[in-house]
Amino acid sequence: MSSYNDTLAATSCLVLLWEGGEIHKSKLSQQYRKLISLSAGKPLFDRCNLVWVNYDQVIKNRKNCILNIVNNVLSNCDTQQVVLLGSGLDSLSFEILSRFNSVTIFEADKSNMELKSKHIQEIEPSLLDNIKCINFDFSFSKGLVSSLENYGFSKNEPTLIVAEGLSHYMQEKKFWDVIKKFQTSNQQNNFILEYLVPKNMISKNRVEIPNKIFKIIGFEFGLEIITTYSMEDIQNRISDWNGKIIANYNMMQMEKQRTGENQYFKEDKSGWTEICHAMI
Repeated sequence: MSSYNDTLAATSCLVLLWEGGEIHKSKLSQQYRKLISLSAGKPLFDRCNLVWVNYDQVIKNRKNCILNIVNNVLSNCDTQQVVLLGSGLDSLSFEILSRFNSVTIFEADKSNMELKSKHIQEIEPSLLDNIKCINFDFSFSKGLVSSLENYGFSKNEPTLIVAEGLSHYMQEKKFWDVIKKFQTSNQQNNFILEYLVPKNMISKNRVEIPNKIFKIIGFEFGLEIITTYSMEDIQNRISDWNGKIIANYNMMQMEKQRTGENQYFKEDKSGWTEICHAMI
């Protein structure tokens, strides 16, 4: 089994290989991709593609959906702060900055942050004024806000929080303890959550795909259990905080949004990843 940090790097590379530069297409994202080696993700990429050769569609659909929500929020809300939780080597910050150059983006993860800062410096040193890469271990939610504040984050300002590819690898309580740090009394913060649904919410002819994929990834992390949520679980949590669900997208909806048709996901239960947009 690989070390934890090596595995994080491998899974970040795996997702970038699946995305293939088709969603994050800005000049900044292209410059960034040229600087990073994705070789660490290739063994996982090959093994996962043996399970389902079209798995790239899952990643492209979810990233397109998240990017659309981000664009909508930053275009229509008075939000100048973005927090990307567990962002790893992902290129979303470059897409955001290419569209909204006055926004400050705070990326937080347990590894890859020094490497990412180095690559940002190589692209354009002034970008570091807008993209802050912060080492943080999400096993301990205490100290997250103060770590962000050390880089200029203001808890009182409206913020967009994105948690993509994070919730399934964390215990439920620990994950929500992290998200609760961004809860506000006036529900001014936008929250985008990508999550996995339980097995009983996936069609019988598809359920083995995520089972096998996450067994492969879970073994690398040393995880025995992958955390899943139903929409009801999330609704209850957000309601407990007096928050509001704005929208929820299943994979069928995401594919239609991205491609204009449903080739791989033709029914509600044909996917296993969903995206929730809420105010907290």
